[in-house]
Amino acid sequence: MHTKNHERSRRLLRGIALMLALAVMFATMSGMAMANSADTNSESETSEAVYKIVDVEIPGTPAETEEPTPPETPETPLSKAEYELDAYIPSGWHNTPVMLTVRIADKNDAGWMKVEVALSDRTDDERFDVTEELNEYGYLKYTM
Repeated sequence: MHTKNHERSRRLLRGIALMLALAVMFATMSGMAMANSADTNSESETSEAVYKIVDVEIPGTPAETEEPTPPETPETPLSKAEYELDAYIPSGWHNTPVMLTVRIADKNDAGWMKVEVALSDRTDDERFDVTEELNEYGYLKYTM
């Protein structure tokens, strides 16, 4: 008798799982159908509209206006960009990764558009753009 009840509960659980799966499939399909019908309704509403082009004459002539001239600004020479590099580089040999911290101070407040770093002086070495990090934090951290 124990095995009979066990069989019935398994059948009941399988039936419930089947009904839930069918309900989810039905809800998905009906949602897709509603979304599709909403798209076709909006398209049909715009296609039924009739637009007419009408020529309209405006009485009178437009007044002649002078083009505005930009205000004169005195020519100020651009300041020469001057930066100071401050870096904390641990000395000696290390067998674990080491954190390098680099700060760049803009002495003349010239600003920068893009900051790139490279790990060597070679011109063909890969460069990394660090502009966002430098603007956000004011310094750059790099683990080697």
